[in-house]
Amino acid sequence: MKIRTGTWHHWLYTEFGSKPKGQPNLCAYVRRVVFNAFICILLAIVAIAFATIFAVFTVAANCVTIPLGFGVAVTWPDKDFMQIPFRVQWRGERKSLACFLVPFWLLSVVATCLWWGFSNNPTETMELLIAVGTFVGWVAVAILGLMALVLLIASFLELKKKLADSEVTGPVADAYRMAKAYVKARKEGICPLVEFVEPSEPSPPSS
Repeated sequence: MKIRTGTWHHWLYTEFGSKPKGQPNLCAYVRRVVFNAFICILLAIVAIAFATIFAVFTVAANCVTIPLGFGVAVTWPDKDFMQIPFRVQWRGERKSLACFLVPFWLLSVVATCLWWGFSNNPTETMELLIAVGTFVGWVAVAILGLMALVLLIASFLELKKKLADSEVTGPVADAYRMAKAYVKARKEGICPLVEFVEPSEPSPPSS
């Protein structure tokens, strides 16, 4: 079986991990590619987890600093915490917007608390708002999930249709044809040797 040297799975086979020796057969090639791909995905998940934690802290900080008028916060180790401070011109001086927004929010909170305190049924009203918010949230999640499922099925059917065309190239097409050849070899009990060819010499699709 011929495999182009410029494909992603060839990179995983030759460049990731220890250098392979000798000419592999298709089964050994696929096992090494799958193992190395698993390691890459695991490292990517760890990196995404750290990036997500960083993003959550940044978003949480901005949820406080922006409404209060302090500015846009970027929690980056080698930079100042406040990257874009909010300033306004007041009586010939540039002052922080927080000087005006913080008292405004404090007065708003006090007024809201007084209004709830003088209301007749504050507890029942709050329970109703929570129930309505929960219902709307679950409905939105259900609609988004259904839309994502329909989109995923449509994308899969379209991708399967395109991969049936032997002239289609790309990372997904390469993976599809390699997996198809591997399944066929496992069924027949014979794993053919792999021959690496240059990208200018395309490998014929496996039937």
